Amino acid sequence: MGGTCHTPQDPEEQDDEKDQVLADKGEKTLESRSKIPPIRPKGTYHDLNQVLAAVNETYFDGALTCRITWSNRVGGLSFHSVRKDPITGENFHLISISKGYDAKNCPLYAVAGVVYHECLHVVIPVEEHNGRRVVHGRIFRQRERRYIYFDEWNRWHKEVLPRNIRAMRRGKEL
Repeated sequence: MGGTCHTPQDPEEQDDEKDQVLADKGEKTLESRSKIPPIRPKGTYHDLNQVLAAVNETYFDGALTCRITWSNRVGGLSFHSVRKDPITGENFHLISISKGYDAKNCPLYAVAGVVYHECLHVVIPVEEHNGRRVVHGRIFRQRERRYIYFDEWNRWHKEVLPRNIRAMRRGKEL
């Protein structure tokens, strides 16, 4: 389950994608970056902290420690990265969710589905097969299907999210 693919033009988006690749490899994020993006979990329609708390309790026995925010990107990607807290200097997991999910037409099960998907990236390491990184390997896909509304979320993700992203790019309100 990826999002809509695009080539980032903004240098901050390029750094985010580099951070994601490094995190997927189990390496530290870009050391040169001391700032973290603003963490804004409250959206217009959905509060990501509430969704994360429910997903964490239901699927991970409350064991996940991560932060969550709506993505600053216009594109449709939701992603997980490892960041360094500028105050404590400690690494933390940051989940960024596409604003295409913060829409009137987005049911809560779809938001919870993408949050669950990104939480799996926190707990399931990237696999290596024949020198290639496999982010959504067999174990990941098996765990992902445990989400109670997997089929409904997947359908919404494929059918509605791309329309929301196009609308966002045209400056339309969701």
